Amino acid sequence: MPCCFATLKFRQCGHSMLFKLGCSKSECAEICPSKRRQFLLQTEYMWRCEDCVEFEYKQSSDLKASEWDTYYARIRSNRFLSPENRESLTLTARNREIRQEAARDQRRSGCVEEIQRVVDWVEEYGGLVWDLVYGHKRDFEESKNRLQFLRAAKYWDLIVVLDYVRKARDPWDKENFPNWIDNLIQEIRGIRPATPAAGPETPRSAGGSSALPAFRGFQSGMCRMAALDEAAELTQRMTDIDIQGSGSSSDITSESSSDIASESNYVLESGPARKMSPDEIPRSLPNEPSGLYDPNDYLSILFNADVVMKDDDASSILSTDKEEPDYIS
Repeated sequence: MPCCFATLKFRQCGHSMLFKLGCSKSECAEICPSKRRQFLLQTEYMWRCEDCVEFEYKQSSDLKASEWDTYYARIRSNRFLSPENRESLTLTARNREIRQEAARDQRRSGCVEEIQRVVDWVEEYGGLVWDLVYGHKRDFEESKNRLQFLRAAKYWDLIVVLDYVRKARDPWDKENFPNWIDNLIQEIRGIRPATPAAGPETPRSAGGSSALPAFRGFQSGMCRMAALDEAAELTQRMTDIDIQGSGSSSDITSESSSDIASESNYVLESGPARKMSPDEIPRSLPNEPSGLYDPNDYLSILFNADVVMKDDDASSILSTDKEEPDYIS
């Protein structure tokens, strides 16, 4: 009897995880020689591993903090601002920094939780296959029901490349899936020899779209937070004119928030207001740190439908210009 394993490969970062499911030799401490190894389950996850996600968010947080510090220093050194305006701008920027940091933490937590659920799925599914084929568990009906439940709960971006219990050619043929396990049970009982089946699954995409978000971390609260950010950006765009020394903050603060939103496409100069053409409307705030209003950020995409997502994490995998590996279906 072989030494059995399950694997999980992360496509974007190239890292892999190896799960030892079991071995027939009681003295097998780690891994048996290659001639006695067998892979009962091989899977691929379309995104990064947990360590890479944590490292990326750590770098992003450090960069944003440095940019905000530079922004605060520019406010303090501006001689055109009164002490009251300087304090007001600093407080507004601080609140925005806190909100954006909370949104990044929520996205990071969603990514990590999903990766952990994927790891648990691979480990449990592989353990059930091991118990069914080579282990001492012979409650076939319980194993069959649990395997069906796990396959129904599998994420679309977790691809099964090799599954020992799969016999049908169509990996998403749910009607025939119980028959695969029934055939395997008959093979285990000695009716006919067991032969493992190979061939990957083809990942499904929701709604046929080729550009899907890397993680499902958005809730209704985050959408409301994005709306607040957009309103704050309009206000910040107006008050940033004071930092450059043109315009009067008292004129701006006297206006209502609805007036600011309705007049956001006008240029405030020393003279009368001049309406901007569509080409003159800026895509980003001129005096904020770079990246704080990033059109590639998922929150910004909600309000910029004409912006094409250029995130390397998603486009490198889900781009329509890049062909998927030619697996045997």
